[in-house]
Amino acid sequence: MEMIVAVCHLVPGGSMNRISKPIAELMRHERPRPMPATAMVSEAVALMRSEGWTSVLVTDAAGQLCGLLTEYDVLMRVIAADRDPSSTPLAAVMTEAPERLEPTDDIAYAINLMSTHPFRCVPVVDGSGRALSMLTCSDVMKHLSEILNEAMAPPHPMELTDWLDLGGG
Repeated sequence: MEMIVAVCHLVPGGSMNRISKPIAELMRHERPRPMPATAMVSEAVALMRSEGWTSVLVTDAAGQLCGLLTEYDVLMRVIAADRDPSSTPLAAVMTEAPERLEPTDDIAYAINLMSTHPFRCVPVVDGSGRALSMLTCSDVMKHLSEILNEAMAPPHPMELTDWLDLGGG
């Protein structure tokens, strides 16, 4: 009996490899509008409200990222502490020296960072510490959803490119 085996060439780099790509793939194209550490909480809250953001990047006098003001910071460090938002500077209530990502960091690293800490957003900075973007849980979830949808899609019919005659008969 003769046996013929079809050899299929599978293309490396399927959809699941996208999780090890740099987060530059997920970065938003619009640049964030950071606020100086000397700005008042009320100004930051007004910006958050108008832009639909849950946080604001805070920069020092040199324009380097020095903090992050989140909704949680406003709630716990301003409202619950009975501080006046119009006279409280961001520097007094922001999360100082937040974790940050660079565009070259892997998406998998960002997911790990966000899942092992209570972060809903992480600043993305360049090599000099300037704010480039903000990576949010929503960004990550949208990307993962796309990857998983691709992975769960019915497979493409395999192309039989070579036949190997193993003899036998």
